[in-house]
Amino acid sequence: MTQYKPEELSEHWQFKIVRGSFNKREKIEAEIEAQARFGWILVEVFDQGRVRFKRPASAVLQDDPHGDNPYAVTAGSPEAAGCGTKAAASVVAFVALALWASNTG
Repeated sequence: MTQYKPEELSEHWQFKIVRGSFNKREKIEAEIEAQARFGWILVEVFDQGRVRFKRPASAVLQDDPHGDNPYAVTAGSPEAAGCGTKAAASVVAFVALALWASNTG
């Protein structure tokens, strides 16, 4: 893994690792292009599931507060990323219902 350089840490860079399915070059290139809209620069590809980016901290001044999230760390469609949240919410609702039923019965 690439180490952070002292100047990167002292010159106010932001770093993030994006997780996704990067098993094809086209997917990595698409993610690089998507991240570039927010000023993120590819640092390295860890493996088929993780890619590291950096950007100057000053890039936050160009972020649109009502647009896409420049700090998103999951690649792919929002629908696919939301499936886990929906499943977790369903489990919580089921457990809450089961607890309520056991306390009222």
